[in-house]
Amino acid sequence: MIDKTENPAEIYLVPVGLDEYVWCDTPAPGEGMREEDATRYVREDVYLALQAQVEETQGEKVA
Repeated sequence: MIDKTENPAEIYLVPVGLDEYVWCDTPAPGEGMREEDATRYVREDVYLALQAQVEETQGEKVA
């Protein structure tokens, strides 16, 4: 079984050239890189927990 606590909660796919990308734990790891060019990925268990919180909050507003 994989211990997810050892894996980062989010990771970024960062362009480094034409059709070249690297995985990184920061959205702009080098000089001249822009955060908005990176694609953010969130670990599924973290995403599902956040989604449950949002749904719970929305349910509280409706009631």
